[in-house]
Amino acid sequence: MNKVLGLILVVVLGLSPAGARGQTCETWYAGGEEMPGVGGSPVVIGGGSIFDLTVWDPDGSGPARSKLLACGTFGAAGSTQADRLAMWNGSHWAPIGLQTNYTQNAPTKMAVFNSEVIVAGDGVAGLPGQHIARWTGIAWEPLGTGVDSGVSAMIVYNGELVVGGSFTTAGGVTANRIARWNGSTWQPLGTGITSGTSVNHLAEFNGDLIVGGTFTAAGGVAVTNMARWNGSSWSSMNNTVSSTNGPFATLNGQLHAAGSGGVYRYTGTAWQQVVLAPTNGSIQCLAPFSDELYIGGSFDGFGSVQAFRIARWSSTNGLRHVISNSGAGTSGTSVRSLVVRGNELIAAGQMSQFGGVPGTENIGRWNGTTWLSTVEGVESGLNGLDSVVGSVGGLLALSGHFQKLGGVTFPGTAVSRNTAWLDGSPWASFGSGLTAALYSFETFNGEMVAGGSIISGGVIHSGVSRWDGLTWQGIGGSMNGLVRALAVFNGDLIAGGEFTSVGGTNMNRVARWNGSNWQPLGSGMNNPVLTLHVYNGELIAGGSFTTADGLTANRIARWNGSSWQPLSSGITGGSSPTVRALTTYNGNLIAGGNFTSAGGVSVLSAVAQWNGSTWQAVGVSSFTGGVRALAVWNGHLFAGGNFDLGSTSGLRFIARWNGSLWTPLGSGMNGTVTGMTVHNNQLFVTGEFSLAGGTVFSPRWAVYGLVPTVAPSIMVPPQAQEVGSGSVLTLNAFASPGIPGLRYQWYRNGIALINGWDGASPGGGFVTKSMGTVHDATRPILLVIKDCQPADAGMYHLRLTSPCGLSTDSPAVTVTILGDETCTPGCLP
Repeated sequence: MNKVLGLILVVVLGLSPAGARGQTCETWYAGGEEMPGVGGSPVVIGGGSIFDLTVWDPDGSGPARSKLLACGTFGAAGSTQADRLAMWNGSHWAPIGLQTNYTQNAPTKMAVFNSEVIVAGDGVAGLPGQHIARWTGIAWEPLGTGVDSGVSAMIVYNGELVVGGSFTTAGGVTANRIARWNGSTWQPLGTGITSGTSVNHLAEFNGDLIVGGTFTAAGGVAVTNMARWNGSSWSSMNNTVSSTNGPFATLNGQLHAAGSGGVYRYTGTAWQQVVLAPTNGSIQCLAPFSDELYIGGSFDGFGSVQAFRIARWSSTNGLRHVISNSGAGTSGTSVRSLVVRGNELIAAGQMSQFGGVPGTENIGRWNGTTWLSTVEGVESGLNGLDSVVGSVGGLLALSGHFQKLGGVTFPGTAVSRNTAWLDGSPWASFGSGLTAALYSFETFNGEMVAGGSIISGGVIHSGVSRWDGLTWQGIGGSMNGLVRALAVFNGDLIAGGEFTSVGGTNMNRVARWNGSNWQPLGSGMNNPVLTLHVYNGELIAGGSFTTADGLTANRIARWNGSSWQPLSSGITGGSSPTVRALTTYNGNLIAGGNFTSAGGVSVLSAVAQWNGSTWQAVGVSSFTGGVRALAVWNGHLFAGGNFDLGSTSGLRFIARWNGSLWTPLGSGMNGTVTGMTVHNNQLFVTGEFSLAGGTVFSPRWAVYGLVPTVAPSIMVPPQAQEVGSGSVLTLNAFASPGIPGLRYQWYRNGIALINGWDGASPGGGFVTKSMGTVHDATRPILLVIKDCQPADAGMYHLRLTSPCGLSTDSPAVTVTILGDETCTPGCLP
């Protein structure tokens, strides 16, 4: 059996064949519960990092609440697909504009001008060569002919949008590294930055525009990486520290500038250092908040002050770290943007968490004392970082940290360990309150067994456990190390992993259970066994070992029932050669992992095949980063891992072998694939991604299979509703069964709803369940608007879309919101 080790693990334990009938399309569709947050890889901003933040109030002084905007390399925000751009309305994330038209790099800067969202980058919004675009609320449009190179900074100054970067023309007019847009045309700022490479930071101070970057002249005036524009002419800022050139912020009426030299305060004539240079890393952003200057970047601290990635300074308190709920700082690579929204400071970047608070991946809210998430119910969803899924005796089984899966709520919290199984729908529990980790599932003597470490009912089972229908029970004695793989061979249960003893008896990394006792398989291996598979009547073990039974056996060996033997010279090459996955394809043994040679044959793809006597490479694609999982489905071999050959090839973290070439599945994934299994004739894929095929939002796990090419059917359409203002509006409908992976979207007056306040209309109520996946056709597709307002009245309809791209709309129904003087059933008192 093929066992795959990874942050998310998928194991093939049994197949339940189910052939497709009639015409089908081969496609991706969403696997399970949408997860809150923005990650491939719980997601807050998923699958990358955040470059910039800004605040947008689309209707100005109107009733709609302001929105927090984020841009970066992410593919998901909250429970919504959001390709590189997202907005947060105070409770939920939503995409901005069309989400499939980015042809080059992600936007790196954002601004709001004339109530429109402006994004800047390289080829943004499907406008290659423009480097800047605006969102009208309906479509992306260029700003004239744009600028001819990258944009690094934007600000609204004197009623115009000012941009800085490395460009030399704007709208076809010479504009050296800085230009202004008045809403219709581009104009230079004098002769601009006439000597240097780029403008990186912009700020307004005392009515002047402050410019920082890498340059020595502005409008012909000699300067040192910093200059001032008063609306008509350039002047020096008397900067004598060349490394201090921004970012900028104003605190208590005084301008502050940062750089590799630390943070300096401007007195009006000179600069004074107030914060030492960081001990490592760099300062990337500044923001004033609650009478203190907040500093973000990639640093660990300043001098003797430890401040991981974010710090704060004031003339009263000096420099100190930003205290979190746990008393520690934060974790991640860098804080790249800080912005104030209302009475909170928003910090964003490439972060794993802020202050240990769940749901703060890449972005967190700071209220002055506590870090908060930007998502509600962050405990919901599958945290795939240590989850395992497999096909077991016709069931799909999953174990991991989750509280909700496929719309079903499980006991405990997000930190509880649960195990679930699926036989049709919905998901059901295998037991709750489990802790530690599972790495493999198998079926043995008609029972499900799991390898790893389980605590169930207060009893610790370390090694291999079985599910007796009610509880988990340990099998044999305890093992002193993790079990990474399971297989059944010659009627025995085989366990492989990191252990060296079972119940006090020496068994080096591999052992067999004969139904009553654990026994060694020879003298075992000298390093961990990570995968097991049965091929041509022999047991195959793969891992990081170099000896088996004392014989040289580089990372792979075969057990013939009495002794271990190598497979030629085995698997070698690379910094840490390892076999992580095994399967059989077209009569050959397939091995995947991290290696560059098999039996002395060069292997670029980290996938090799053994025909019983010799090794051969599988393809010539260079899968740098390695292969973590293998599977065979619909006559093809699939490989998943940490390789990324770029968007042009589509070979991104997953690939299919057609017999002569590795080919893409759509445009691949946006994060590492760590496991695959075949269940009910569909390929289940898990990993650290949020997008599958480039278009399907499916955090942590997705399905690739054959889907009927028929339009979805709405079995029970929504009905007209009449509710009182301030009450809860609920619409529901039912989809006909038969098409997996259906996506739904609710509309009001032809416009798609989003979750959160104003999700149906400006000044409207709080919307939930506006979109998602139909996990179970027996459950209603709900739309809920709490505290609904007269503005929410209108014509509502539901759209179902199949993974093959076929859609069906329900008839539009009237929703009437009665005034406060009339209270219908359901009206809140």
